[in-house]
Parts: sequence; C-alpha cells; structure tokens
Amino acid sequence: MPPAQSVEIYPLEGPIDATLALPGSKSFTNRALVLAALCKGTSKLRSPLFSDDSYWCVDALAKLGIGVQSDRENGLITITGSGKLKMQNEKDLPYIGSAGTIARFLPGVIAARGEGTVTLTSSAQLAKRPVLEMIEALRRLGADIRMEENSSFPMTIKGGSLIGGETSISGKVSSQFISGLLIAAPLAKEPVTIRISDYIVQADYVRITLALMKDFGVKVEHDAELKEFHIEPQDYIAQDIELEADASTATYFFALAAATRSRVTITNLNPATLQPDFLFVNHLKTLGCTVRQDGTHVTVSGPEKLTGDKLFNFNDCSDSTPALIALAPFAQGSVDVEGVAHIRKHECDRLSVMRETLDHAGVPVVEREDGLLVKPAAGFPKHVIVDPHDDHRMAMAFSIMGAAGQGATIMDPTCVSKTCPDFFELLQRIGVKCVVNS
Repeated sequence: MPPAQSVEIYPLEGPIDATLALPGSKSFTNRALVLAALCKGTSKLRSPLFSDDSYWCVDALAKLGIGVQSDRENGLITITGSGKLKMQNEKDLPYIGSAGTIARFLPGVIAARGEGTVTLTSSAQLAKRPVLEMIEALRRLGADIRMEENSSFPMTIKGGSLIGGETSISGKVSSQFISGLLIAAPLAKEPVTIRISDYIVQADYVRITLALMKDFGVKVEHDAELKEFHIEPQDYIAQDIELEADASTATYFFALAAATRSRVTITNLNPATLQPDFLFVNHLKTLGCTVRQDGTHVTVSGPEKLTGDKLFNFNDCSDSTPALIALAPFAQGSVDVEGVAHIRKHECDRLSVMRETLDHAGVPVVEREDGLLVKPAAGFPKHVIVDPHDDHRMAMAFSIMGAAGQGATIMDPTCVSKTCPDFFELLQRIGVKCVVNS
C-alpha cells in the first residue's frame, strides 16, 4: 500500500455478506522462491504472494546471481538459477528486510552452494529476532557463519562450507529453524541427519517445507513424529507449480464474520491444506459459527452472539491467535488462549502488545506467559489508537476489532505489506469503511 500515517477504521453499520479471493501464502511463496533459486534451470511460481517479504527475498536472490522476473498482473514469478549463489557486487549487500523466513532459509543454502563469502543484512527489527540456535546447528554441519555480538545481522557466510554429518536442535523456539536446516541439507557434501531434542512448535510448517522439497525433487527420510530426519546429497529440480492462498490472512476476514453476525466466503482456500491456520475455522465452530466448505470455497457465518467460556490451545496455529483475540471481546463469556509463548518473539511481543491494546480499548484482559484471557466486555471495545509495533498481524487484528466495535485508528498501516499489501483495500471491498490519512 502507498505510504500513510494512519488508517481510520469505521464501525460496520450492520452485517455483511461478502465474497473474496485472497493473495498467495507467504509460507509457500518464500519457501518456493528459495527452492527454485537452488535449481539449475527455470521454475515458474504461479499465484505467489507479492509482499514485502517476497520482495526482499527476490531482491536478495537477484543480488546473489539468480534470474528473477515478477509478473504481478498475471500472478507469476519466473526463477532461473544455476545451482550457485554468489554476490554480484561486493558493495551491494543482499538485504532481507524483516523477512524472518528468509533469515532462516538463506544462511544454510549459502553455506552449501555459495561461492566466496556472502554478507546478509537486515532491518534492525529482524536483527533482534532469534536465530543463533539454528546457526549453531549449521556450524555442527561445518557451516562457517559469523554474526556480530548480540545481533543476528549482518551475517557473513562462507560458501561451500556445509559438509554434512549429524546435528541436533530444539524445535520449540521456531519451526523455521528446522525448515532452514532441511532446505540446506540435500546440498551438503555428505549425508545429513537432524535430530529434534524436544518438540517442534507449529510442526505443520515443517510438513509444508517437506512437501515443497518433494515437489522440487528432493526426498527426505523421517519418522512420523518428525523427531529425526535423514537427507542424502541431492539436487533440486526446476518446477512449474501453483501456490496456495494464505490461510493466515483468511483468519482475519473469518474473524470479522464471526464478530459481526456476517457471512464471508473465501473462494481460493484448499481445505486439504497443510497450513495450520486453516484450523481456525474449527475453533470458530466452537464459538457458535457455521462453517461451510464447497471445493475451494470456504464460508464462515457468525451467530447472533458468540458463545464464550472457552479455552483454546493455539500452539499449532499460533499465527491465528491475533484473529481470535480480535473477536474475543464480542463473546458472551471469556475466551482463553494458551500454548503461544513463542509469539512473544515474532515481529513484536504479540501477547504484550495485544494485552496493552485491549487495555486501551477498555476490554478486561489477563496476560500470562503463554497466552491471554479475554473477559466479556459489555459496551466495549471502545475506539482505540493502535500502535502495531511494525507487526502486520497486530494491524490486521485490531482493524477487525475496530470494524466490529467502535472503530480504530491504525498507525503505521503500511506494515501490513509484509503479508497482505492489499489488506485495507480488501476490507473496503467487502464493506468496511477505511480512510487513509497520508
């Protein structure tokens, strides 16, 4: 979206009945971009997400010698690789913005297939996010990776240093660590075995990684519990693939339907998706919503009044926690979410920011280490000025709460460009009044 100081969200005047298609999945797009770049030959990615994260990924890949052509009008990105990654200009360092997935996917593959030394740079926000555990796991496989003290980036990586062998890592901080190791593993000089020391938070994202690796011709041996992986040296094979719509983005539009007695249909969701946030619709049923699936059309209809006094464990679908919190003030009873301590280490401390914003809106809320308890809020939430802390999901969630309640002013609204640049346009398209203040 164009630069703006704020967006004013006005309360809905009544229920809506809307149908829309959503942009491509960030999770699928960023994985496919990196995998395609590692192939010798040309891959075509259809229906990708065009967003900040994918832009910085494409830009970084281009600076590493990968041919990239983006055709937004036709929903196509064409990637031409040589199987190698090399900085094209020593003074033009690859920059990955705040793209957390790219920060976890590129280091290993550069260590495996880079030529010379590559330095990655990032936003100040991303440099504060955790990555050291993954880097240490890569180092145990031979990777020569250096970082500045107390900062993830700039990160300097010696190409061709990923030998192979055995490594272990905790999965409870981020599933992206596991995905980063897996994507790089087939490119090591020797076989790789990866062991998980505890459990993988949001393990479905690792399954997405494995599925896309298989699509690009690589086989990974693993147990059913995803506790151990074995990967022989292999090459990725160029593909022409269709990418899924983003189930995480869908949760906000479904939350709007749930909170406002409305009906929203999204036309391009795959009910068989591996994306864990598709589970959100099952949780909406628990709150009294009606969910109907017809092929790729998924419809959520909100009840006259959401039920409450429900406890949800969102460990497997934690990216949809903000959408649940957005509708929680409109339930008849409390809405309690647990199992999401790890979202404190995303773009912001999401639990703290959500609790603070609900406080400002007059909504009773209790913050715990691993979740939030939102209590019924008669007459609330009131209009609130939202500081999203440069976090797309905070801006999206409290836009929904504002539309269902007494409105909201979203500061720094361009942060939604990370995953859904057209978010406010889509809201307007389905009947929510949004006014941009430049």
